[in-house]
Amino acid sequence: MLVEFSVENYRSFKDRITFSMLASDDTTHEEANVINLDDGMRLLKSAVIYGANASGKSNLIAAMDFMSSFVYLSQERKPDEPIKVDFFALDNSYKNKPSRFDVIFYVEDKKYAYGLALTTEAVVEEYLYRFDDGKQRTIFERMNTTEFNFNDEYGDNPDFQILDYFRTMDITAKNKAFLSILVMLNFKNAMDAYKWIGDFYQYTEAVPFSILRMGYFDTNSNKEVAEQYVEIAKEWVKRVDVGISDIRIDENKELFKDDYFNNGKYTWENFTKIMNHVISTHEGKNDDGTCYKVDFPFFSAESYGTRMFYLASISISEKMARGGVFIKDELNRAC
Repeated sequence: MLVEFSVENYRSFKDRITFSMLASDDTTHEEANVINLDDGMRLLKSAVIYGANASGKSNLIAAMDFMSSFVYLSQERKPDEPIKVDFFALDNSYKNKPSRFDVIFYVEDKKYAYGLALTTEAVVEEYLYRFDDGKQRTIFERMNTTEFNFNDEYGDNPDFQILDYFRTMDITAKNKAFLSILVMLNFKNAMDAYKWIGDFYQYTEAVPFSILRMGYFDTNSNKEVAEQYVEIAKEWVKRVDVGISDIRIDENKELFKDDYFNNGKYTWENFTKIMNHVISTHEGKNDDGTCYKVDFPFFSAESYGTRMFYLASISISEKMARGGVFIKDELNRAC
């Protein structure tokens, strides 16, 4: 669960701004849109940002995406690879200042705070805190590439003994998130935070297509789970009453047999292969009272809004099942 996200010196954000999911004292829609946690925290289940064009709405989501991808993909970065971060460009002095990203969140009942500051060359600050019984405890603090502070309160906890290793060595991965390095070393106390941050990005069409592929086109996959998400999405499409009585997917386990997808990335060709196998059904009555049932290729015959609603519904149902934050820019274009 997201508590708040802050960003500074990134794209159109010169000074620090904070997006908060903390609920106010207003109890309107309390039952439908407020989560009351055991520690007394009251969080919104959903929130919408309104604003004029060029007011920074998309840049806020871009900042969330940047932090998420930087942390999650840090292990893939080459040692001298520059960090492609977009500083505030309307003040030349800010090009020499770091961009900052901070997030507070819950993983189940554990509260975490994570943040980092970086330039195009290196991470200059980074921290991970966990709150145990209301007390803030330091997992790690990184002042620069070589200076770290670790929590000694955990004593002989074997998982924390690995941190002593970093006190005596020069960390040369200056362009990588230290959080990702800890996960690479199987540091269990960083796993939950790393997974949550890696999942903190805006909706992309790659997610529902990957679920469709897992359920209906891959030979080695968690087929049943993926199919459940797709079935939920189908029911939502039927409920919004766009005239569709059914959506089916014609399975084809041979479709990707020659494509080494596990070592590659999604391409538009991957998507179009799947598109051709999604069929929508419309039912109704003719003028003479007889019934009809007609099938259509879903992704070529249905409206743009219906297609986007279906894809977004797959992604939402998956996120609701496993938990997490669903972020969508221009929601009216997908739902």
